[in-house]
Amino acid sequence: MNRIAIAAAALAAASAGIAFAQQGPKPEDEIRYRQSVMNVIGRAMGPMGAMAQGKAPFNAAVAQKNSALVETMLGIAVAWAVSLV
Repeated sequence: MNRIAIAAAALAAASAGIAFAQQGPKPEDEIRYRQSVMNVIGRAMGPMGAMAQGKAPFNAAVAQKNSALVETMLGIAVAWAVSLV
């Protein structure tokens, strides 16, 4: 009898966890997250765009750092978007 009660409690906890996980983040949080990601990407692209247009001298260290940041942010954004599906 005790095993049945434990199994039932475990099943109820798992069901509650699945139901909670299906709700997902609030739409406002999703919007704020996407805006933050795009803000970081935009700030990283600014200096690289200026270098590409000749408005700023080329700096390999800045270009490498900012391109790595953009790559990381895009990876995070894609992984997050895939997790919502």
